[in-house]
Amino acid sequence: MTIDPLESKWLDNVSGIGASIDSFYEYALKGAILFDDEDLFNVWNIAYNSVQSNMKTFNDYLTVNVDVTSGKNRAYWIDSLSAFWPGLQVLAGHIKPAVKSHLVYLKIWNCFQSIPERWSINGDFTIEGSMALEWYPLRPEFIESTYHLYRSTRDPIYLAIGQDLLMKLRSMFLCPCGLCGFQDIRSGIRQDRMESFVLSETLKYLYLLFDENNYIHNVLEKQNNMIFSTEGHPFWLATHNRSLNDPAQYFTTSPLLTEHKFLDRIPLLGTLWNRLYPEKTTNDRPTLPSLSLPHSSCEFVARNTDTFLSSHLLQDPTICHIDKIFEKSLITPPYMNSTTAIEFQDNFYHNYGGANKDSLTSTPILETEVVTYRIDPFFGGQNTLMDFGLDFVIPTIRDLRLSFEIIKPFETSSLGLLDNAAIDAFSPLFDNRHLDYVTKLVSINGVDIPTNSNVYCVKVSPSLIKSDQIRISTKGYFTFDNNPVINLIVYTDLDQDFGVSSVV
Repeated sequence: MTIDPLESKWLDNVSGIGASIDSFYEYALKGAILFDDEDLFNVWNIAYNSVQSNMKTFNDYLTVNVDVTSGKNRAYWIDSLSAFWPGLQVLAGHIKPAVKSHLVYLKIWNCFQSIPERWSINGDFTIEGSMALEWYPLRPEFIESTYHLYRSTRDPIYLAIGQDLLMKLRSMFLCPCGLCGFQDIRSGIRQDRMESFVLSETLKYLYLLFDENNYIHNVLEKQNNMIFSTEGHPFWLATHNRSLNDPAQYFTTSPLLTEHKFLDRIPLLGTLWNRLYPEKTTNDRPTLPSLSLPHSSCEFVARNTDTFLSSHLLQDPTICHIDKIFEKSLITPPYMNSTTAIEFQDNFYHNYGGANKDSLTSTPILETEVVTYRIDPFFGGQNTLMDFGLDFVIPTIRDLRLSFEIIKPFETSSLGLLDNAAIDAFSPLFDNRHLDYVTKLVSINGVDIPTNSNVYCVKVSPSLIKSDQIRISTKGYFTFDNNPVINLIVYTDLDQDFGVSSVV
């Protein structure tokens, strides 16, 4: 995070996404867009892949600080400045990961009615222990990401968050001469100062969240020709300047409306199965067993319409997982009045949740064991995961961090409850060996693999096929350290058929 510019030496070996390094990521991506600079985009792309691969933990909800020499976690806390990250993910087109990242900060806000400068998850599990740094100066990053997520998803939950912040500004933070945050969230002591970013960023993003009739939304956003600087200043290019750039690149693509990077270089190819076997139908495609367990905590009854009056976030069965995972650190200070979480407030839930709160069911959160393998050499996750609809492709088995869920008989898993016979039914895939358990690939370099998706590997280096690490069955299925993987398959013809050296 820190460098001596005179001696050209790093002063520490810690990296993360929060204070001291946050703007680096913004400069890389926004500089690539503003100056049509592919070198800067490569900087962003490598850095982003490294974050997703090396810094995500706790079911990929948290991004923590790591030691860059060993890759080990150095600090289990997140700071308020890192709340900018979901907004930057939106700009890069990674909407679903942005929703997941932002959900952590929503839960923190629900608990503390603010975002502590640093919130810790490995303290002594008291109010004091969960506050690594205890102040909140009304920083803009949380509402900034909320604004970008609303513009990209139109989910009314983000308007509800903005409304809650607006009400808090009036009821908790309004002072005779301006707005003041917490000096100490634990006790409720207020600051005797107002930072300039409260006006220039916090209130600006709050205003833009609710106002549709302004130049930014009516003109610049429609032209897809505007970004905000790291300090919240709108930048855009004039028409005559845009003509100097390649019109097929950054400013004519809409990162806000697609799950793919804004540097799409090859078109979507549809379902991989259909490309591999055109004579067959999708129904012939091998699939994993379907879910046999009910949804996790907070099951919701969805509305019959997919309109504004339905919050997609409220339909996510994992929306309460963070509350469970971090319940020992999410401790509301006793002086604060007991308040209902924004997403479950009566008015919001009744209008946008699609059901009465009495329909919530309490079922156990799936807490399956996960093992991770790192295939060296590793240089920031430069191997590319490519999305082909139902399936995914990785060009090689190098430069990857693979996470596998261990699925044992009669234990909860993403596949439900499987008995011994169901586990052993996978035996033909692994040369008919007896199976006591199987594993399922759940993420590659921090990117989640959907439950019923297969991952095809194009090439495997002979040097990596070691009896003590990796084996491949005659049907092409992988085994890592004797752990059979039921959704990772070798397919050696893909490089010729699909040109997998291209980037999606």
